[in-house]
Amino acid sequence: MIDTGAYQEALRRIQTGKPTLAPFFISAMERAASLQTLDATGVQSVAHLALVSEYTYVDSSALLPRAIGRNELSVVCDLLYDLSAISPDYARLLLSCYPSLPFPLKLIQDDFLRLATLCPAKGKKGQGVLSFCLTAGNAETVSFLTHQVVLVASYSPGILEELVASLPGIQKALPPLAFAAWLSRGTDLLTSNRVDEGARFLRVRSRESRRALGIPSAVLDDMKGVLKIYAASLSGKELSVVSLESSSIGATTSYSDGRVMFLPPQIRFFERQDENEQVYTVLAAHQAASVGMGTYGFDLSAIDFMDELRDRYATSLPRIMDNVKKQYGKAARAIRERPSGDIEVVFPGGRTLVVLETDHEKFYYSFPAPDFARELFSLVENGRIQRALCRKYHGLEEDFLRLDTFFWNSRPERPAIEPGSAGNFHLAVECLIQFSLLGEWKCQIAEAGLLRRIVEITEEFGQGVADAGSVQDSARVCFHLYNRFHDDFPVLSWCDTNDVRELFSGVRKQDLRPEVVRDASPDLVKIAAERPVMESEEGSGAKDVDITDRNVTDAGAEHIRRTVASGALRIYRYPEFDVLSGSYRPRHCTLYERALERTDGDLYRQTLARQRRVHEKTKKRFLAMKPEGVEITRYWASGDEMHLGDAVDYCTDVLRGASPDENIYFRKVTNTRDTVVAVVVDASSSTDEPINGRRIIDIEKDALAVLAAALEKIGDDFGVFSFFSLGRHKVFFETVKDFAEPWDTRAQSRIGSIQPRASNRDGCAVRHAAARLAEQPHATKLLLLLSDGIPADVGYGGASSAETSDYAIEDTRRAIIECRIKGIVPYCITIDKSARHYIAHLYGDYHYTVIDDVTALPDRLSRLYLHLTR
Repeated sequence: MIDTGAYQEALRRIQTGKPTLAPFFISAMERAASLQTLDATGVQSVAHLALVSEYTYVDSSALLPRAIGRNELSVVCDLLYDLSAISPDYARLLLSCYPSLPFPLKLIQDDFLRLATLCPAKGKKGQGVLSFCLTAGNAETVSFLTHQVVLVASYSPGILEELVASLPGIQKALPPLAFAAWLSRGTDLLTSNRVDEGARFLRVRSRESRRALGIPSAVLDDMKGVLKIYAASLSGKELSVVSLESSSIGATTSYSDGRVMFLPPQIRFFERQDENEQVYTVLAAHQAASVGMGTYGFDLSAIDFMDELRDRYATSLPRIMDNVKKQYGKAARAIRERPSGDIEVVFPGGRTLVVLETDHEKFYYSFPAPDFARELFSLVENGRIQRALCRKYHGLEEDFLRLDTFFWNSRPERPAIEPGSAGNFHLAVECLIQFSLLGEWKCQIAEAGLLRRIVEITEEFGQGVADAGSVQDSARVCFHLYNRFHDDFPVLSWCDTNDVRELFSGVRKQDLRPEVVRDASPDLVKIAAERPVMESEEGSGAKDVDITDRNVTDAGAEHIRRTVASGALRIYRYPEFDVLSGSYRPRHCTLYERALERTDGDLYRQTLARQRRVHEKTKKRFLAMKPEGVEITRYWASGDEMHLGDAVDYCTDVLRGASPDENIYFRKVTNTRDTVVAVVVDASSSTDEPINGRRIIDIEKDALAVLAAALEKIGDDFGVFSFFSLGRHKVFFETVKDFAEPWDTRAQSRIGSIQPRASNRDGCAVRHAAARLAEQPHATKLLLLLSDGIPADVGYGGASSAETSDYAIEDTRRAIIECRIKGIVPYCITIDKSARHYIAHLYGDYHYTVIDDVTALPDRLSRLYLHLTR
């Protein structure tokens, strides 16, 4: 039995919109009707199934009997339809799992659909999360896990994939009740405004989480404070401590850029937590000592074997671009050659490095196999640093020995090597690596000639490291070792077909990266003065962008040139403060300043009419603050004229023999308010949200109109601007009214053009507004920012939401500090009710206002302005 009317209507819609699906719909209806009576709801469900079949294979002969037999035809078909709208892959996943589902689908229908909405719609990440939740076990377990994963996806999506990958192992390791308690504890932290703490707990990065799981690993977050103090005591320089996950160059091995030590997020080499924590001490000591012992001050002109090096290898030097690609190819987004000939490496996060600008790199590229020379030098230099530390700090010797023993035990006794001379080279390098750890190797060497050569190489290494007192000495040892390998083994052919870095992996206590150090800490590298790379930390660092080197074939390049030439567009570059490294990224952001297009001028007048009560009240307040044009002041020793009354009093006192008051002149003083204000509006997409039937951006426009009308009356100079961003190279700063521009119909009509778009990179916008204000010749300068939320933009920090917030907030905070240095008073008005958690950190305790009722913004804004400029 079928509801005929519903069937005919559904068939008509499908035949009209998707005629190719009509046969499937008719067939499915016949099959479903043979199994149960179909009312209008059932017909609609089968129609949904037909629509799903457009992009997903649906075997209705198997699905419909099972769904009807379980009395959940509508649940299955409707959920498939909703999932298909998000991604057909999700519908396919449900179709594949449904036959073996041991519980009613209705139990998880809502959570599962919400999870699909929150997860990435493309690729395997979202499918993996949904598959895990569908196949986790019985109904109670699946329902619990799905709900918990939904909470994680809602509050900290950045950790979702890592969490789902680790949950099966954690679930097996704990009893059911303990597992449920552990997972609930993590999501409770997330939902209690402790997102960072909850994310650390679920990633097993907190002591509480590790204790609950019985894991002895050491976690960097617990060690940062101690390591920072420890490193400062060794190097005499303050070094920040950051996880390798935050590396802007995609590094996977510990390294330092001279300002920051990048260390693994957690270490679990040993079965005791205190021993794992000691590994962090060893790694930090090694990096700090490298900074303090001149590792990065290598001077190529100070070595005495350069002529011999050139004589040996000048005819077989490597191709630079090929080797740079080999070194950075896995981590870089692009490797390109500049018109100047410099080779630039661009990493996914936007970080760039110019290579071959340090003496270290020039030394490596003096050898036919620069990657092998780099690894040899690192092995020798790290050995030099370790010996020096052990001689000076005897307590470290035991810690180094424990770690070296761990590395030594993890090396192979019988490495998988190819036969012949290439295999002998591999074996010789492996023996050298093992010897560098414990002074012996465990590989079995059957051939007497090969054994003799390995003994010579290891003795050369051991004696050289023992004698090396400087980084120049390490370079000499590297040169002699390379010569031995070059003379006895096919170094170049092996390195051409293999990645030498993998051979040396697992033993580096740190990866020496002089090119990164030169970029972040130029004072540590010899030739840093040749190319200044850091902007002033106290200034904005704004510079017009030189676009003459843009390729004319680039999309939009010619249009940009014409627009810049006409003066309608100005382009600036600004630095950005990287909290992870504690330093600025020079010329990191590109800002485009342009005037907004004119719109209907009636909008401004309509706004004032709609806000008539607030407008009249504001105008009266402002006029009351306006000083008299000319004020007469008395009691001056000199002035424009004598005041008649004061002159008479002077004469009277003289005749009486009293001491007269000689201040008998008056002056005419012209009173003016010497104030300029930049009103900057956050026009990010979040301002598109409605409040009491009106968008936030429209209420902000009302406030701007009321304030601007009052500012014109009081005579204060002002500019009105809006901004939004689409990543660091697309920050748009749009002018409603410039400082020197009159508040006429042309400027008034631009208010309507402010529209919500994209994100808000506050730091860059604040720096530009401050730079514009600094040009104004006024005594009092005020930067007034109207914001609706936390600073956020594409790539504004690390991968997770917590890291992104920290990066964005600290960059914005530094931009605010730069404002104050310039003599500009910054003030923020925000409607973000959660802003109290971060706003005081940004602006200070007395330079912000959180407005709970956004509709009161026009009135509150004018009151605040008068208070600030009184």
